[in-house]
Amino acid sequence: MTLTLRLLSIAVLLGMAVMALCQYTSSTWPTTVGVVQRANSGRRDLMLFGTKARFTYTYEVGGTTYFGQRVGFVSQSTSVPVLGSSVPRQLREGDQVNVYYLSFLPSFSLLVPGISPSLMWWGIVAGLISITLWILSYLAREPMF
Repeated sequence: MTLTLRLLSIAVLLGMAVMALCQYTSSTWPTTVGVVQRANSGRRDLMLFGTKARFTYTYEVGGTTYFGQRVGFVSQSTSVPVLGSSVPRQLREGDQVNVYYLSFLPSFSLLVPGISPSLMWWGIVAGLISITLWILSYLAREPMF
């Protein structure tokens, strides 16, 4: 049981580290041009790791077509920079946008790179959970009763 708790503690920290690394490096990800296929900016859904607006864009990487819906880690609106427009605006079908994607996982993409303001709080929560699991692993090894 102690090994399981310690491994879980490490997994929580590694998961947070990967999410932070993705957010910090998102502005340096490769880009390609995507086309908005479906746009409904009247509503948006909040996801755990970014804002997911009600639109779909397609983009091509290495001859494979991918679909994306993620606005970004930091963006809390549906206003997105559109190619050929000087001001970010709500997306419409047929708009061309810059799509940032992970080079080793092209299906993970976003339109607005950057760091989420809540990243620090998620890091604190992950650290507290990890510390708690580590302490519980010691308590499980040496019972107090």
